[in-house]
Amino acid sequence: MKIPKTFSIMNATRDEVALITKKVFSILPKFFVEVNGREVLTIKKEFSFFKAR
Repeated sequence: MKIPKTFSIMNATRDEVALITKKVFSILPKFFVEVNGREVLTIKKEFSFFKAR
C-alpha cells in the first residue's frame, strides 16, 4: 500500500510508457499522468448533483 497511489502503463515488452498518480488529499478524485517523467495531463472528476461527470 503506497501513498500516493500510482499505476504504471506498460507496453507489450513490459517497458513503462506512462505513470498515473492519484492525488492524496482531495475531495473529488484527481489523477496526474506522466510520460517520460513529464506531466502531460490531469484527470479530475467534476461535481454534479444528478450524475457523475
